[in-house]
Amino acid sequence: MYRCEDCFDTATHAVAEYSSTFPEYYCDECMDLPINKGLILVPLHTPSKGYMEYLPADGNFTEDDLWEAIAEANGVDASEIMDGDLCEWL
Repeated sequence: MYRCEDCFDTATHAVAEYSSTFPEYYCDECMDLPINKGLILVPLHTPSKGYMEYLPADGNFTEDDLWEAIAEANGVDASEIMDGDLCEWL
């Protein structure tokens, strides 16, 4: 679940200033604010399972395996998120 950048309610929209930047998240009410008009909408993926479901059952995995599991759970490519802070994704 993502939180709105402005009011911290549950986000319903993901937007990015440029298609190559990480999205920011907004609720319906904040998305209608004039300052947020004209931003590029990005699909908001809601994971169907948590990242733990994508890790090996025996509990042996590498950091790369963890990134892959997080990416899979969030419907993105691992290369898009691996340069981020792992703690923020957990």
